[in-house]
Amino acid sequence: MEANKLLDCLKPLLPPGSFLAGGAVRDMLLGVEPRDVDVLVPADPMVLGRTIAERLDGFFVPLDESRRIARVVLRGGDDVDLLPIPSGGVPESLAERDFTMNAIAQSLDTGALVDPFNGREDLKNKTIRHVAEKNLEDDPLRILRAWRFHATLGFSIDPALLAAIRQKHNRIWSVAPERIAEEWFIILAAPAAGRAVRAMADAGTLTALLPELLPMRGCTQNEFHHLDVFDHSLAAIDVVDDIAGRPERQFPPEAAPVVAEYLARTLVGRRPRVAYLRFAALLHDIEKPSARSVDPDGRVHFYGHEKTGRASASAICGKLRLARDESDLVARLVAQHMIFGPELFDATADRDRFFYRIFRDFGGDDGIGLLILSLADRMASLGPAVTGDFNESHRRLVVDGVVRYIQEKERVVPPKLLSGNDVMTALNLPPGPAVGVILERVRELQAEGKIRSRDDALRALPSLRP
Repeated sequence: MEANKLLDCLKPLLPPGSFLAGGAVRDMLLGVEPRDVDVLVPADPMVLGRTIAERLDGFFVPLDESRRIARVVLRGGDDVDLLPIPSGGVPESLAERDFTMNAIAQSLDTGALVDPFNGREDLKNKTIRHVAEKNLEDDPLRILRAWRFHATLGFSIDPALLAAIRQKHNRIWSVAPERIAEEWFIILAAPAAGRAVRAMADAGTLTALLPELLPMRGCTQNEFHHLDVFDHSLAAIDVVDDIAGRPERQFPPEAAPVVAEYLARTLVGRRPRVAYLRFAALLHDIEKPSARSVDPDGRVHFYGHEKTGRASASAICGKLRLARDESDLVARLVAQHMIFGPELFDATADRDRFFYRIFRDFGGDDGIGLLILSLADRMASLGPAVTGDFNESHRRLVVDGVVRYIQEKERVVPPKLLSGNDVMTALNLPPGPAVGVILERVRELQAEGKIRSRDDALRALPSLRP
């Protein structure tokens, strides 16, 4: 619901002396449509919240009974948080906020602004400034929120706040993992996520959040790379940013809109696919330090790092309490990012089967994500052994895969023609692994265009018997 319409619905239900506060006021001053609303009320939010929920056909949620903070969740997805005005008035409530730009209130009676910390001036100067250092200590999640606003608004972080962040970011994990994940994925979803993640790395916040990344710093690579593992991973995020922002630079007109739609599509809640892709880009080489080996002739190798990386990525997702679908996608992307072997660049390569297996394993559209991650990994590698043609060949192969999928989706991810019972009946086989092998071979032949119907599949079964 639009903010003005939401406020029109709320005002008749709120007592005189109520104030809009926090992010909603900030967004309206920036000319942005607020998503959620905080209201300071001279009443008990627990009582008022139940009344509002009943009148607006919403749901009442007691957020913090001891502090008398309540939430009303409306059916359209809007949240209205109700907070009591303390004895010291609205300025006392605003003094507990994180940043000055969020410590502004507006009277719902007169429209007058209350701005005790000059938040409007900081909005004008595009500066993130903390209200008080104590507020960061009270809720260390505010450290990540500073980076969130840096990423989403493009504002600079005030030097005093940055110093406080560096001093306190090791306390991030005193916060519930679910809250950490929420802020982290807002950062990863921002169009300039790469810039923000790099700034977090420079400040030390990134490795405070994910200490598993520390061994990647200073881990030198082979002749295909110009950066160590850590900086290469940050560069891969930059490439994802570039592809997400301007897909037409890498993909033809028939593919670019499909890529853009895929990257914007959400997986869980409001989290778009591109956020998971950036997370996978950050983690794709996380096990290179442990897998690093050096030949007698000095050549550096990282055999199997993508396989062991899957377990590490999964563990990190688990630490953040991500849903199973989220964890599975990130871990599979990490595990398969080396999917392009040198044999694929041979003109005789069976690319039909190769692309079929990618999109089969990723359930269809998420295969696009794997191809983009592979391209980001390649384009972030500019060592002396890499020529322009080498990276361009890789890009053309990725484009070929995406275009094939778009144009021949039913063939690349073919519909199921036979069941396990069909196979067992036709070949007089008992239940067992052989049935699954035969069904998979049928799907591969569909992808190759050699089987087009159920009758074709049944006729082919005798030749597929193990």
